[in-house]
Amino acid sequence: MRNKKYYIIAFTFIFICCVIIYFIPIPTHKMCGESPICWYKFSVYNYEYDAESGGNTYFGGDIYIYQKVGGFLEYMGIKEIKCK
Repeated sequence: MRNKKYYIIAFTFIFICCVIIYFIPIPTHKMCGESPICWYKFSVYNYEYDAESGGNTYFGGDIYIYQKVGGFLEYMGIKEIKCK
């Protein structure tokens, strides 16, 4: 009975982490040409953010996502990002 409770807690924690990672863009310090890139929805995207409006970038408020530059393999770091 005790192990079942730990499995439920672990599954809930992993599920919540996956949902957060999926819906919140995570800025990186990498560049694709002159555009910075971020991890979002298990893919890699070019983005830009409006620094003059207060900088709420970690919750996606001021991030503008432009185009997808990589898929899941680039997101996980298995393949290199090929800028277009």
